[in-house]
Amino acid sequence: MTAPNYQLLVNGVDLSAHLDQSGWNVTQNFGRQGDTANIHLVDDFGSAANPLATNNFVIKPLQSVVLKTTVTTNLDTILFAGRVTTPNFASTTPDTNDWILDCVDYTSDCDNVIVSGDYSGWTADAIIIDMFSQANAQWVAGGGQAMTTTGVQAGPTIQRVQINYLTLTSALVKVTRLASQYVDYAWYIDYNRNVNFITLQSTVSAPVATFTDARPTAQPTKTLSYFLEDDYAYLWDGTSLRNSMIVRGTTFTTTFQDAFVGNGYQTSWPLTYHVTADSTATLTVGGISNSVEVLDNTGNTGAPATSTDQFIITQNANLQWFLQVNPNYGSTPGSGAKIAISYTYDAPILARADNAASQAEYTGTNGGLFQGSITDSTLVTLSSAVQRGQVELQSYQWIQERVTFTTVDNWPNHIAAGQAFNLVSARTPDSQNGWAMGLNGTFIVVSNQYGGTQGNYRGYTVTGTRAQ
Repeated sequence: MTAPNYQLLVNGVDLSAHLDQSGWNVTQNFGRQGDTANIHLVDDFGSAANPLATNNFVIKPLQSVVLKTTVTTNLDTILFAGRVTTPNFASTTPDTNDWILDCVDYTSDCDNVIVSGDYSGWTADAIIIDMFSQANAQWVAGGGQAMTTTGVQAGPTIQRVQINYLTLTSALVKVTRLASQYVDYAWYIDYNRNVNFITLQSTVSAPVATFTDARPTAQPTKTLSYFLEDDYAYLWDGTSLRNSMIVRGTTFTTTFQDAFVGNGYQTSWPLTYHVTADSTATLTVGGISNSVEVLDNTGNTGAPATSTDQFIITQNANLQWFLQVNPNYGSTPGSGAKIAISYTYDAPILARADNAASQAEYTGTNGGLFQGSITDSTLVTLSSAVQRGQVELQSYQWIQERVTFTTVDNWPNHIAAGQAFNLVSARTPDSQNGWAMGLNGTFIVVSNQYGGTQGNYRGYTVTGTRAQ
């Protein structure tokens, strides 16, 4: 196999000749943050014949970085694209400079722009496109470059979601979670500044390659490669299992009715729920309407609140709300008189989502119940709270399976976070086949680190989660 060809552009200037071929690496985490890169450049600008030569280049913060390689045609694959966040400089000898570049990809643009909106009955893809329209308007107004949205696939209708001046990254995470009620969605910004919003099912249907622990009998190909036995680990993660979710959203105003019976001397009755100073109430005593007013304890002036109504609703020292006869204005209900008080109060939106099949599968001392909770004040309807609970179940209702391995470094292809691959391991038990030895499954890359190795090659350390 011929060693790969690399090109490094910094601020549009070709610095490939200065790239340390084994001194660069890229780290990717799918669905959580943007890609980062660490790149080492050596500027050897002097010689014995010309000891006073000057440096060839200077790298400044926030300059653009593009690293390409050849997979099929010349320099057809981008290994990284973004900007330098922290250029580290050292002068190792009088005629040699070292540059170590800490870089981030274009997702960082989404971390630094604020969007907002209140979307009712919008599809997830329409929400995402609208949010990027807001961001693009700000970027372009400042002389920047807009992101394209051609990679945004059609998404489900979201009943309602409020984006209360969040970073675009946080807003994308929120919308993606709500969209994933029945089908898992994910998003990422590719190296061409194109927004991708996709289903994991569409990713699974197109694996990049198969990785196997079989002894190599030939050179790896683009679609078949090997992983190193010493760097292989497989786990079944039961710590993140959640098959029952309690979701609490914002509050809403509703009405409740308490009922009491007078005894001829009682003048105060505890209410079931807490009311607010702006709550309303109606009261009947013995079937006859009586006037009633809700009071806070201090009023608007700091002095005790007063009322001329027959009854008042107020708090005691323990913050419990009571219905009380207002002295000098109301009469104590007689024995057997029916007291009916109807009042408004702020109730929390509460929803629960369960997966009974998962609870039966993992039953034990806790009956298979692995419960979690979410509090999100932007959930303003019961249906949106239910949907959010279903989203969490979709991600955590089954024990996750993960694999980590390192590829041989002469694999002539490239794989990125969010892409799929097949794994074939004769020495790994398969939970989906009665735990028999020999696993053959499809995985999504959730974490990926790749970088240069000796001989101008590169290796990949891949962590994948099982999809099939």
